[in-house]
Amino acid sequence: MSDTTARTDDVPPFRYTARLADEIERKWQDRWEAERTFWTPNPSGPLSEGFERAAGREKLYVLDMFPYPSGAGLHVGHPLGYIGTDVYARFQRMAGHNVLHAMGYDAFGLPAEQYALETGQHPRVTIEQNIATMRRQLRRLGLGHDPRRGVSTTDVQYYRWTQWIFLQMFNAWFDDESNRARPIDELVADLESGARPTPDDRPWSDLDAIERRQVVDSYRLAYLDEAPVNWCPALGTVLANEEVTTEGRSERGNHPVYKRPLKQWKLRITEYAERLLADLDLLDWPESIKIMQRNWIGRSEGADIVFPVESHEDLGIRVFTTRPDTVFGATYMVVAPELDLVDEIVASEWPRDTPLAWRGTFGIDVSPPEAVEAYREFAGTKTDLERQAEGREKTGIFIGAYAINPVNDERIPIFIADYVLAGYGTGAIMAVPGQDQRDWDFAATGPPSTAGSSTASTSRTPSAGPPSGSKRPGTATARSPTSCATGCSAASGTGASRSRSCTTRRACPWRYPSRCSPSSYPRSATSSLASSLTTRRRSRSRHSRAPSSGSRSRPISATA
Repeated sequence: MSDTTARTDDVPPFRYTARLADEIERKWQDRWEAERTFWTPNPSGPLSEGFERAAGREKLYVLDMFPYPSGAGLHVGHPLGYIGTDVYARFQRMAGHNVLHAMGYDAFGLPAEQYALETGQHPRVTIEQNIATMRRQLRRLGLGHDPRRGVSTTDVQYYRWTQWIFLQMFNAWFDDESNRARPIDELVADLESGARPTPDDRPWSDLDAIERRQVVDSYRLAYLDEAPVNWCPALGTVLANEEVTTEGRSERGNHPVYKRPLKQWKLRITEYAERLLADLDLLDWPESIKIMQRNWIGRSEGADIVFPVESHEDLGIRVFTTRPDTVFGATYMVVAPELDLVDEIVASEWPRDTPLAWRGTFGIDVSPPEAVEAYREFAGTKTDLERQAEGREKTGIFIGAYAINPVNDERIPIFIADYVLAGYGTGAIMAVPGQDQRDWDFAATGPPSTAGSSTASTSRTPSAGPPSGSKRPGTATARSPTSCATGCSAASGTGASRSRSCTTRRACPWRYPSRCSPSSYPRSATSSLASSLTTRRRSRSRHSRAPSSGSRSRPISATA
């Protein structure tokens, strides 16, 4: 007799081995299926069998994140989450709840497409086979799903309702006064009657068909917009930020990813920011999760300020700021490279007094439009996460154009830089180096024209910065009666204003006098700010219906 046979004979008949565990699990899984243990009946209809046993029980709905049926089956990460929710559902069922625990399969998207390309098999055939495999694996795990209620996002009976939901959003708009969505027909009626003014205050009857459609579309919850996306030519699709590595390549396949503008459908989720924040208090969630949600929504209160563009009477750069008082300290403006506005305001030639450092390696021997295009190509190789990363060197170039500060009529140069994103806020900022670390970093380094290079330092001479004291022809600029040793007017401020504004401990990179404190300006300059801003609340992404930074707009009156 061999040693193997001897060891088999020595095993007690009821030792808990893998074989015995498999027999026990299969026995109970078969019994659960036969007795329909995890079926959750409806009060009526085709799924009502057995409802009398659950009538009167408190209802509980448990839903897991759908797996992608793009591979040959489940991986080890799936049970990690599914077992936890199954334990919770079983406990609540044993505690007397009527529990509906469902499972579905998210079959659309890049994973299914790529798997079809790799195997050469039609996606529907592959997906249906993989779903059957996953159902069998989930059953073998002993999870308590109601097998009758599993759905796949490729089922016609499923996605016809997602299309229906889209149409409801397309034909609705958000009414700020009632704080809810209303049918688009009611908006049209308000515009026709004059109860709601048009954006430029023209009568509705004076607008042609195209203008009317544009006005209505600017209110729709679902709308078309052009925005920069992560485009991967090799995969032939757009990638989410999470699908792009820190090296700017696709997570799947390791292909190059580029930033490209693309017209796409968007939803005005920011209209619901206030309701989302308020309703967080109604949820029985851990406080840490609620804080994460509040930070993601990113609610802030501030003002829109329009900076007219020199030599472009009908153009203004709109920025959002939570500190409108710091407009007095704005020394330059930065616009996201991707914005169409850049093409309209970029100079055809470099101004005579342009420092060479502002042109950088992109604009040494070429015109401003050519330099802008070259820089866009450079910035397009970076992901949004890279461009927002703390501590990284910020890059940008001057576009040869100037904006006008609305409170003092001074000319301030306009740059494009990678640390400003087109999809965040209005896609443009006013830079106040004395009070914002990112603006300080950008100003103190030149700005650099390519990563890893620096064209100036904090000890740069005034000639390397914008022309100090430049102002609009025919206007006068109020000056501070006193200024600190670095040329910063904050010394004339007092209390908290001075502590926030004074840059005595670090010389202002561009050494602007009369820039850092509004207290150094006469009342007439301060009151003029109201004609250039409108106060509002906003969430993290671009505010709906507020004109973008590329909009043709005049300064607007304060509304609050």
